[in-house]
Amino acid sequence: MPNNILQKYIQKMERLRIDRARGAAPNKPLLLLAVIELIEQGQIPENRIVLSPDLAEAFLKYWTKVTDRKPNIAMLFFHLKSEGFWHLHANPGYETALSVASQLKTTSRIREVIAFASFDDELFFLLTNAHDLVVFQY
Repeated sequence: MPNNILQKYIQKMERLRIDRARGAAPNKPLLLLAVIELIEQGQIPENRIVLSPDLAEAFLKYWTKVTDRKPNIAMLFFHLKSEGFWHLHANPGYETALSVASQLKTTSRIREVIAFASFDDELFFLLTNAHDLVVFQY
């Protein structure tokens, strides 16, 4: 895989849009860490990321180490789509509901509307083949 693709995603990760209304919120990086952990453990073997209890548990493990604020993984799962590499896939009949963030504030509503999220295919490839990559940065 060309190094420019790897660099593209490194830059995207460095430029994650984070909520700064009440201080920098680590939401997106922590959700990504949780997803990467589940990929490494083999719990996400294909490019279909479900808002599962395992994902919520992994996210909370990281969250509690860095902040005491109350997390909302449901809204985060939805809003990560603004980064351009996270794609939401609606359950049948809920396609139009994906455009209305105000209707997607709870985990149960997210599960009702969203079947799964996915990464760009090339990013998922990078994450599932990370052991094969050698990155030299000086």
